[in-house]
Amino acid sequence: MKCKYLTVYTLALFCWISSSTAQDSLAIAKIASLKYDWASIKDVKVEGDYVYLLDSEFGLRILDLWDRDNPIEVSSFQTPGPASLLTLENGYVYIGGRSAGGYIMDENGWDRVEIPAVYIIDVANPEHPFEVSSIAWNRDLGYPIRFASYMNVLYMVWNDLTNQNQGLLVYDLTVREEPWFAGGIQVDRGFDLFVRDNLLLYVRSRGFQVYDLIDPLSPQLVLGREAGGSFSSSVVTDNRLIIAGNTVKVFDIMPLSNPQALFEYGNNHSPLSVIGSFGEYFVGSINSNRGVQIFEIEGDSVLIGHGSYSIPSDVTNIGSVGSEIYSASQNKGLEIFDATDIDSVRLEFALNHPKNTYDVEVFRNTAYLANGYSGLRIIDISNINRPREIKYLDIGNVANLEIRDRLLYVGGGALRIFDLTDPRNPRRTNAQFRHSGSDIAFRGSTMLVTGSNTTGIYDIANIERPALIGEIPVGSEYTYCSSVELGDGIAFVGYYLNSYEGYGIRAYDISRPATPELVGIYSSQLAVGDLFLYGDTLICGCVDNDGYGLQFLDVSNHERIREISFLDNEIYVSEIELHNTLLYAACGSAGIRVYDISSVENPELVTSYDTDGYSVGLKVRENLIFLADTENFGVYRLGEEMEVVKEAGIPIDFDLLQSYPNPFNASTNIRFSTSSSKAITITITGVDGRVVQKYKLGELKSGEYAFRWEAEGLASGVYVIHLEIGGRSQSLKTVLMR
Repeated sequence: MKCKYLTVYTLALFCWISSSTAQDSLAIAKIASLKYDWASIKDVKVEGDYVYLLDSEFGLRILDLWDRDNPIEVSSFQTPGPASLLTLENGYVYIGGRSAGGYIMDENGWDRVEIPAVYIIDVANPEHPFEVSSIAWNRDLGYPIRFASYMNVLYMVWNDLTNQNQGLLVYDLTVREEPWFAGGIQVDRGFDLFVRDNLLLYVRSRGFQVYDLIDPLSPQLVLGREAGGSFSSSVVTDNRLIIAGNTVKVFDIMPLSNPQALFEYGNNHSPLSVIGSFGEYFVGSINSNRGVQIFEIEGDSVLIGHGSYSIPSDVTNIGSVGSEIYSASQNKGLEIFDATDIDSVRLEFALNHPKNTYDVEVFRNTAYLANGYSGLRIIDISNINRPREIKYLDIGNVANLEIRDRLLYVGGGALRIFDLTDPRNPRRTNAQFRHSGSDIAFRGSTMLVTGSNTTGIYDIANIERPALIGEIPVGSEYTYCSSVELGDGIAFVGYYLNSYEGYGIRAYDISRPATPELVGIYSSQLAVGDLFLYGDTLICGCVDNDGYGLQFLDVSNHERIREISFLDNEIYVSEIELHNTLLYAACGSAGIRVYDISSVENPELVTSYDTDGYSVGLKVRENLIFLADTENFGVYRLGEEMEVVKEAGIPIDFDLLQSYPNPFNASTNIRFSTSSSKAITITITGVDGRVVQKYKLGELKSGEYAFRWEAEGLASGVYVIHLEIGGRSQSLKTVLMR
């Protein structure tokens, strides 16, 4: 009984809820999740069966591909700011990007806060990565472009913003918990870095330089070479350096201490870009219309292009193991190509986790996820702490799921039915429907199925041959069905007018389905979402931009439907499910909310949980909540609260005050006070829960503080400020207006 199309097209993005605080004795705890979103993949590295992906928004994501039929994302590490660099070496991952900035004010005035821009992650156990340390600096100074490491030393190609030409930085990692800045080298800005034997190759736009690493902390220049061109990308094969831009230069680097120019290829009219290498070959593109090709150098003068293959334009790097090429991107996800025959490259493996998870259903130890136009995803939940995707069905648009009598009803572009005799291998039945099924409702052998401006009445006594026995014409051709619910001989249909100019619920007597009779109308100013019939009370989730919440309607007299109560909590309610007197609601950016409706005149909030994404679909099985929240499949447990925090009896040792100014244009002061010395973290999120920036301020002595947040590069909108001290948190909204 869901309004999935309203969910997709009329999302209200300005909902907000404070950090969830359980009331009474119930609390929601997150057990596990699968992330369904490739934001912007910047890099990929491979080691053994593990693939390390760098997502600019979510940070490090680690996949286990030991069984390629059952790939598993085993762990992740989220960086608070944008990430663009990934280096993997000796059990450690180095992640870098442009740092975020901020100031903090105490009794001594304003002081700049250094925000980490390089993270050192221990991945000795890829399933449990943890941060070892980080390197921070003032973002006005610059940011890293490329990493290389050698003998416990980290080298960075540095984009110097101070005009001091300090293009190469050196950090001592002998004690990785305490990285030490060993110095910088004045050199023109570069874009790439390689280590070969005990030599460091530094590539810049006009050529390259070679440094001796006999003393790794003090690189000594051995030679510099001007290449005569303007270059922007480079790769190193077994024994060649290829630098590319408006032309291509190839150098023999065996040995690197005495590189020899071999030949030049191309001209200003056919630039070649290179994105990676494997063995003696490298991958690049001369013309984007021809796709990406594998190249090899034959002798000292011939550049040979081999078979091309389709690789997304946003791929900036590749990984390789033997003859396999790994690429990752937002549009295509992770792809592995078999290049055993370089003239006929073959796609061997693909794993894509697109956005937009709209609904979820559960049967035995299997969950089913509606993935919009990406189809149906099947997830093994036999180990509830570690769900894993086991199958994907490309069946077109999937927006609504319902399970009844071991059958899975899949609505969206068209209603389809799957037999779940084998839950992991659903078999599609021969049932045919004229209506799309964005929402469906059952009562006995009668089923209602929404279409565009009609709702079908079907007899499903023979599910292989469902019979259309009537249609409910909701109104004119400008009126659309949004959701349905079915009582004893009465159908309730939520509707909205064209351009969303009016909403409401219509009641029809379908005792004679061939001629349904309109018996009642309830007009509303709020869009009608999910419907649930509770005795003589019809519960309606409201999803309109002008108002959100839960509406309780008395439908005992179908001709005079009246409102009993309305919870105007500024939350977008997409789906509701009732168990006993507990009403579970998927509430957009507010996550999960649970209400006690033993009194429909005065429903009460019991507990809530602010989920990671935008909650749109849920199912409850015993004390487990399964959630689809646009970007994740999540599993949550509802149980007795371990620690009940009451307003009286426990002193509040910190306070988050409203930021000033609010609204603001470029920066705002986040004001707070603390009466204890504990670690303080400020996290900025969007209303969808996605982390925008994170600031670890360390321990501050008791007092009042103001932290200046600079929202550089962010779009106008509502943001949420979270202050965390000693494991407890408070939240407030602020509005950025450009």
